[in-house]
Amino acid sequence: MVTSDYEEFDTAPEPLPAEAVRRRSAVDVHVRFGNADLAGWLLESLAPQDDEAVLEYGCGVGNLSLPLARALARGGSLAAVDFEPQYEKAWEILEGVAELPVEFKTLEPSDTLPWRDGAFDLAVAVFTLQFIPDLERSVDELHRLLKAGGRLFVVGGAPDDQASFRRFYDEIIDCAPQIKEQALGRDLTTQVLPVLESAFGAGERSDFTNVLRFPRPVDLVEYFASSRLYRELEADLAARDDLMDTLYHVAEDTIGREGAYTVTRHLSGVLFTR
Repeated sequence: MVTSDYEEFDTAPEPLPAEAVRRRSAVDVHVRFGNADLAGWLLESLAPQDDEAVLEYGCGVGNLSLPLARALARGGSLAAVDFEPQYEKAWEILEGVAELPVEFKTLEPSDTLPWRDGAFDLAVAVFTLQFIPDLERSVDELHRLLKAGGRLFVVGGAPDDQASFRRFYDEIIDCAPQIKEQALGRDLTTQVLPVLESAFGAGERSDFTNVLRFPRPVDLVEYFASSRLYRELEADLAARDDLMDTLYHVAEDTIGREGAYTVTRHLSGVLFTR
């Protein structure tokens, strides 16, 4: 997997540079600070064949795209789409790493996906359907694009995902419920899965747990700076700075006592068959 050089940031009032934030990803955090392989779990759950056509719906900066593309390198193909034009620079870097069967594409969330019915054997959506504006339309599009017998793997947070860490969300932005909703997205179990089940039937669930240990306060700040909440709080920089300062000092105290600040990630994946 490609890794990036990371700069260190303190809790100064200025927001972190947008390009630096975009270069970070949950995948890198799992590798750098954890003890489990998110990409490995994804591939094990998907079991892609090397001649399959795969759609990655919401690829972000593309770090999961590389292991997916490598699994298909003999004869398959990967179409990786996202809805954030600023990710294109990151994709250019990844496309230059090796000759892999991956095509990155930027779309509007309301766009009809530009492929024929039944074009894909497999689709994957990692923390995408929780945030897409029109969930029902997106699920219909994924159903249309999968051939009969095709698989869809959807990933999101379990109900107890990073539960202790989320108390900071509550402390800082309970007074702004709209920002909180935008940052956390739809609940996978109660809001996303019922729509998927109405289209695909019952799915097969698997779970992923990873304990992230941050040895320095700035590492926890960096982790927060890669979250959606950081971006959503651009409209309230004072609240964001308060939250970053709180995180830094709590991490500092915890690391002084215990040697690291720990966040437990609990993710759920559900495999559907068309």
